[in-house]
Amino acid sequence: MLRMNAIFKRLRGKRILILGFGREGKSSLAFLQKYLPHAEVGIADKNENAFKDLNINPSNPNNPKLYFGDNYFDAINDYDIVLKTPGISLLGKDVDLSKITSQTDLFLEEFHSQIIGITGTKGKSTTSTLIYHLLKESGRDAFLAGNIGIP
Repeated sequence: MLRMNAIFKRLRGKRILILGFGREGKSSLAFLQKYLPHAEVGIADKNENAFKDLNINPSNPNNPKLYFGDNYFDAINDYDIVLKTPGISLLGKDVDLSKITSQTDLFLEEFHSQIIGITGTKGKSTTSTLIYHLLKESGRDAFLAGNIGIP
């Protein structure tokens, strides 16, 4: 839990923009709403339809501010930290890269000594699942994450 506290500390009191509102963006919002419910959060996605399933309570003053359309990148300038999803390219964009991070970056910074990463062209899912199974069967706490599990 101490390492999670370091993530909370890094985000607490910051204006946070979620850049991209697919699976990872939605899980970022769920994380922020659960652990930092009073954070000032914005969500930017080019596609307005990305927000169709977003449940907004009109009486909640902590609703995220939504940005969409061709100028959705402009919102970056109004936030302290940007949680960018992998599918969004910053190539050719004039943005302050020191603000940009991701779920993966935050996780790796705090849990780098507890991670087994699998790379390659073929067999990553099988290898990851096998390692996960072996760790669980040996009594260790293990989580399967990345492009195979829940963001």
